[in-house]
Amino acid sequence: MNKNLLRRLPAIVTLAAVAVLAGCATPVNSPVSDPSSGVQRVDPGLVGNTGTGHDATDLNLIAEKMTQSLLELPLLTGRPTLAIAQVKNKTGEYIDTNNILNTIQTQVLKSGKVRFVRSTAELGGAVDQLSTTNSSGLYDKKTAPKMGKMLAAKYTLEGEFTSIVSSNARVKDVFYKFTLKMIDTESGVIEWVDEKQIRKIQNK
Repeated sequence: MNKNLLRRLPAIVTLAAVAVLAGCATPVNSPVSDPSSGVQRVDPGLVGNTGTGHDATDLNLIAEKMTQSLLELPLLTGRPTLAIAQVKNKTGEYIDTNNILNTIQTQVLKSGKVRFVRSTAELGGAVDQLSTTNSSGLYDKKTAPKMGKMLAAKYTLEGEFTSIVSSNARVKDVFYKFTLKMIDTESGVIEWVDEKQIRKIQNK
């Protein structure tokens, strides 16, 4: 064997060992939290592509469009009170529309331009709590919240989620439309409406 190669052999072995160890180790910033299970933690905003059904990417796209559109409204001057009614799911699949509304509410509220109050559907528990607080005799009347002090909603948000599905032997085509309206609670006038359309095509 070449004498120069013999002299360099220990260094070569050391470098090879380091390379092997580096290849086996999980980087500190690796998204794999448990290599044995293959589970990864990724950016929630990462675009997914798991099929034509409603997914997290759609939720983010809808919430982003509705939030941006709402915050551009001149009607929001003075921090008006808003309540969320419901978004009717008229698609053929299970979709948690409350999840979409919660994301929109969170982002709009963070802007500081509006205040959200409880909707009619959410009042049951609040009324029971107020009644108990004022009639049980357990609470100091000076600190107990008074009946008739709740703020009413100036505007109400409501909408619907629809879909059209077309399919043949080769392709599945799904068209989603999310529509959201802001209605003046007193007059019933629709003051704002916007929609987000999403279309997915999948080859079979």
